[in-house]
Amino acid sequence: MRTLETTLRRVLFLRDATGETLTAFLRAGRVRQLGADTVLFAEGDAAPPLFVVVSGAVKLLKWDTRGRELNLGIARVGEVVGAPATFDGGNCSYHAVTVGEGAAVFVVARETFAVLLAAHPEIAGGVIRLLAVQNRRLTEMLKAQALHSVRARFAAYLLAAAGSGDTFTLPETNAGIAAHLGTVREVVSRTLHGFADAGAIAVRGRTVTLLDRAALTIDATPTL
Repeated sequence: MRTLETTLRRVLFLRDATGETLTAFLRAGRVRQLGADTVLFAEGDAAPPLFVVVSGAVKLLKWDTRGRELNLGIARVGEVVGAPATFDGGNCSYHAVTVGEGAAVFVVARETFAVLLAAHPEIAGGVIRLLAVQNRRLTEMLKAQALHSVRARFAAYLLAAAGSGDTFTLPETNAGIAAHLGTVREVVSRTLHGFADAGAIAVRGRTVTLLDRAALTIDATPTL
């Protein structure tokens, strides 16, 4: 089983930290075991502690004015949840909810983390890189929403889920995929059947087989 120290080494701002700095970080927090669908914080909440996912996953999401869920991403083992509100002291700009059973996070209070930053300046450079990476991801997501149709976003989703293989199980329900793509479940179902009717994929239950990867790649290309 992965040790906590090994897991924390995956955190962007701790990858190159000295042993002394990592030890100080370990002593500054504690592991918190979580159940399914546990809310770590909600949009509008005061700045939360620093959370590092040490097992399971945490979904980051927002709801639009019509009540539709927009999936901002999934934080997995070694990833930080809470930035930027944790760092700038502002209110949370999204919700963070655990996905499935077996999730756990390493929690460091904001005030304690501020002391760590002052005592271990090497962490600060890593935090800057972390925020830059998160900003880049958000920019890419916004670009996809603005430039790609639902069909294009779904094609890209299927290609990513397939990886280097051809047959895979859809990793989310249609409702979950819809939240990820910024649409509704009915559109996901209709688009999935559309890909099948076009001969790009074959669908059997939740199992998808890519029949024409090139066609999906073309579909995933934005049109301006």
